[in-house]
Amino acid sequence: MERPWKRQNLSLNLDEFERHTEKITVDRISKLPDALLLQILSFLQMQDVMRVCCVSTRWKHLWKSVPSIDFTEAKIRTTGEFIRAVNKALSNRGGLQIREFRACVDSDLCQINNVDYWITVVVSHNVEVLYLDCIPNRPFGKNKDKLCLIPQSMYQCQYLHTLTLKFCQMDLPSIFCLATLRKLHLELVEFTDEDLEVLLSNCPALKYLTLKNCNKDTHLRVFAKNSHLENLNIHEDDWNLETDLLVSAPNLLTLNFSGMPKRERFFVENLKSLVSVNFDFSSTYCHVWDPEDHFLFGQFIENFCHVKSLKLSNWCTQDLSVRAILNNGTSVSNTINEVTLVTRFNKCELAGLVYVLKNFINLGVLILNVVKDVETEMNFLSLVCSNSSGLLRYMAFWAV
Repeated sequence: MERPWKRQNLSLNLDEFERHTEKITVDRISKLPDALLLQILSFLQMQDVMRVCCVSTRWKHLWKSVPSIDFTEAKIRTTGEFIRAVNKALSNRGGLQIREFRACVDSDLCQINNVDYWITVVVSHNVEVLYLDCIPNRPFGKNKDKLCLIPQSMYQCQYLHTLTLKFCQMDLPSIFCLATLRKLHLELVEFTDEDLEVLLSNCPALKYLTLKNCNKDTHLRVFAKNSHLENLNIHEDDWNLETDLLVSAPNLLTLNFSGMPKRERFFVENLKSLVSVNFDFSSTYCHVWDPEDHFLFGQFIENFCHVKSLKLSNWCTQDLSVRAILNNGTSVSNTINEVTLVTRFNKCELAGLVYVLKNFINLGVLILNVVKDVETEMNFLSLVCSNSSGLLRYMAFWAV
């Protein structure tokens, strides 16, 4: 049966819609207040902001006031064009604040004096977030002369609260204070033990520190004795079996290790406030710990028996399995209440699960994150069975 009333209502609605759209001749976006337009533009790359502002006389000079300058994904053909674009964005600010400045520039191509100029300008405009990525677009080796040297003017910034530096070299002034800095991310940065300790001591508000592949060929020692540092993340991808890693931070609450445990020795001290530890080591690196080296990871983990929460990747669980099978694990008095294990529930890891249940005497919560088993047990067997006694113990363990 036909329902003409429905067709009639539909036609009326379409007619009203057409009449309404005919009346829309006003550019409503241009009528938005400047503050809202600037907020919208701040989400774009600076190169796109400059282009957008060319479409309207109302927006012609608006790009000069955008609080965030972002050149991290700029699609500019030549280095010269890139440098000119950044210089133009910085030179037209007047007295307006630059709240955020982000740039990715090849350290091989961009002249260092340009980077010095950029940092000096943004610091003079009270920058709050600074992101500088100078990683070259090629494989790089040990040539530290290519590292971008950070000018000393950066250390005088009074408003900086978030700082990210990649492939840079630090040259600390004799006197400085980053009083408002709360988050610091350093990647492929070279520094001495003394420089890092001085840097942390002069950042009284620093709470979060991330070190990624820093001091690749030298010792990495984090002394934060005079700092209020609460969260430390250390990520390392490359191997260097002749260097040490040391962490000393009395106010540290959370400690995260990730990547590959490339160092020869691990030391921790003065971690009395530590609450949570996360070992997120890669499972593809299970051959680095040799039974002849007294199962360094198992001994290292005993330094964290006073924490409340512990998270272990499946590589760590496999290492604990080695200790359990070869009877190298000892019951340790600890306060660990919550343990999270990433596991594949294969024979490489079940002994490690048993080890945790037997040795963590105050365990209240056990969380198992099960992942797919995409590897064989050959690496594990070669580690455990590197000697005849290890092979016999492995066979006896699974015969029970």
